[in-house]
Amino acid sequence: MITLEKLTKVYGHGASAVTVLDDLDFSVAPGEIFAVVGPSGAGKSTLAQCVNLLERPTSGSVIVNGENLTELNEADLRTARRRIGTVFQSDGLFSRRTAAQNIALPLGYLGVTKVESKKRVAELLDRVGLSSRADYYPHQLSGGQRQRVGIARALALRPAVLLSDEATSGLDPESTASITALL
Repeated sequence: MITLEKLTKVYGHGASAVTVLDDLDFSVAPGEIFAVVGPSGAGKSTLAQCVNLLERPTSGSVIVNGENLTELNEADLRTARRRIGTVFQSDGLFSRRTAAQNIALPLGYLGVTKVESKKRVAELLDRVGLSSRADYYPHQLSGGQRQRVGIARALALRPAVLLSDEATSGLDPESTASITALL
């Protein structure tokens, strides 16, 4: 499902260059849950961004669902990213969109019909326990609820892979337990 081969990420050049990821090799099988643990600044977020190629590695290969993402052109990479859901540390919700509208956003970009989109959004809101909050704006939701909307949005396109980059950071213990169980 995910294979990294000799993945390296260096920021900067020359004497100021900082190697954040150095020659990483690992694989994650379908259905496997894989965690990367380390202190702040260890490169965990950079690794997640390299897996979905939001950040280009300096060298090495990122193979997801049998496709070498590092070899794809931009159009093919956009298509491949649709099969990778990502939940970020901050919810990344649009403040002028309701919970339902935030979840529907990726569906709209793909031209999913309004009827299908509404059905999928309702299914996801139910799945994350927020059916009664569909018309709430992010400022009307708690941190844990906003993160649940972010998870629902990440799942909207039925991705084969779900990356979570510190999705429970800054949440209270109850919300953390709830988000972890949901993931």
